[in-house]
Amino acid sequence: MLCWGNAKDGQLGIGLERNLLYEPRYCQVFNGRGLKDVACGGQHSIFLLQDGSVYTCGSNSCGQLGQDKPGTSPELVAALDTQTIRMVSCGRAHSMAVNEQGQVFAWGAGEGGQLGLGTSEVAVRIPR
Repeated sequence: MLCWGNAKDGQLGIGLERNLLYEPRYCQVFNGRGLKDVACGGQHSIFLLQDGSVYTCGSNSCGQLGQDKPGTSPELVAALDTQTIRMVSCGRAHSMAVNEQGQVFAWGAGEGGQLGLGTSEVAVRIPR
């Protein structure tokens, strides 16, 4: 996978926090692991592997990474460990995933109801 652009919050997943990367850089973290899909939010990214596991990196200001801390390298979303995820998507500061049964999991900024959870929580930090 090649990455470039704004890396200010580590959202490129290459272990750097830098304002801009003007030239493509190779991201080796998923080398040989079967990267299936990537989705990008405002300051975070979500990666789906062929085995259905989900990784995130970047800003975690609203819990959009589904874990406790921000990161410049992709980290497994442990709350989805028991699921086989088939599809991922991002908004500005929220993330979503769909499992093989069609169930939707959402986390991150929810103040506008965008998570579809029936609440307007400012930050949902664990996928549900």
